[in-house]
Formats: sequence, C-alpha cells, structure tokens
Amino acid sequence: VETSAPLNGPTNPMAGLIYRAAMEGITYLLAEALETMKLACGEGFELKSLLVVGGGSQNKLWRQMLADVLNVELRFPLESESAALGAAFQASASVEASTQKGLTLRDFVLRQPIEMEDSVVTPTTDEVTRSVYQKGRRQYCDLANRLYAVER
Repeated sequence: VETSAPLNGPTNPMAGLIYRAAMEGITYLLAEALETMKLACGEGFELKSLLVVGGGSQNKLWRQMLADVLNVELRFPLESESAALGAAFQASASVEASTQKGLTLRDFVLRQPIEMEDSVVTPTTDEVTRSVYQKGRRQYCDLANRLYAVER
C-alpha cells in the first residue's frame, strides 16, 4: 500500500502549512478558553497581559500569533521549566491557603519572584492581520461546533 500525500517527512512542501495550521488551531482553542473564562468571571474580568510558558513559547511566530489572536500583551519567564514551576506554585499555595486563613493564590504568587525575559510581545495594529485572524477564528469555531455538535 502506498500513500499519495503523506503528512510527514522533510520533502513534503505542505509541512509548513500544516505546522502553521496546528499553531492556529491551538491558538483559537486558547482564545475560546479565555472567552469562556471571561464569561464565567463576569463584568470585572480584564486580561492585561499573559504569562506564556512551555516549549512552544520559544517560537517567535507563535508568540506573535498568540498576541494577535488573544489581543493581549505576552510576557515570558526565564525559567525553562516554568510550567512545572507554575504547578508547584499552585500546589504550594493550596497547602498554605489551607493553613493560613485569607491567603489567596494571587497573594502567594505575588510573593514569589519570577525573572522575566526583557522581550514583551504586543498585539499587531495591522488591521489586515487582525481581520485574517478574526475570520480564521470564526471558521475554527464553526468547524468545532459542527464537529462536536456543541452550541455556544
């Protein structure tokens, strides 16, 4: 059995497009998750900046894509294992919160120094780019709704 259009391999001219499509899909999914958080939190929720962690956060294209689609400033910790560090923060804060009345996760995190990269990625002001991503997100949501038969 032969394949006529394999998706893997260094000779596939579509590899870059597939890679970008995967990044866009993940980004649109994150945008939907943030939108759900905003709805759940109500009127007072405003996201001013977002701390981005993990291996994918080292990709400059994805950094800009995230900032553009989420329409928020992005910051990056120097710690290479910051996702694990975040999990440790949550666990430690939970233990402290259970023993110290009134301590919130926010209070705990603000007491922990996190060294940041100097670079900050801001959303584009280019209307064409914004429009392309808005259209892509609408298409993503439409396809996701049809695929999962979920009403939003």
